[in-house]
Amino acid sequence: MQNHPSVPSNDEKINNLSPLASGAQVRIAAKALGAAFSRDPFMSYVFPNAIARQQNITKVFLPLIRCNLRYGNVELAQNGNGILLWISGNRFPLTLSMLVHSGMIWTPLKIGPPAFQRLESHEAFCDCEIKKEPLKDMPIYG
Repeated sequence: MQNHPSVPSNDEKINNLSPLASGAQVRIAAKALGAAFSRDPFMSYVFPNAIARQQNITKVFLPLIRCNLRYGNVELAQNGNGILLWISGNRFPLTLSMLVHSGMIWTPLKIGPPAFQRLESHEAFCDCEIKKEPLKDMPIYG
């Protein structure tokens, strides 16, 4: 795996060292993740229309990849068959500026209110469970 260091916390340009820095490469990675998760049970719940599922999942991953390139980390398998995205817990909650710069702010409109509600209800449930029994040394936000 190649490790691409985090971009500093301020709103600087996307990490130019990443092979995903170009828009075309980000779209290809998002499409690959959309295909990989198209049969995932949770994604089937969020996007019940099997015909449009992969396209909608891709719409979710595009801004997530951009956000991780800006504010988190991206690791790619050397053969290009895997990608890992994550943002450190100390970055949460994401600020309005982070949502705008990554494009995540438009996700509800791009995937539609019903799908976004299903995503959000899952996240709210997980947040409640984490707050009930947080892991040691895990920053709790919200």
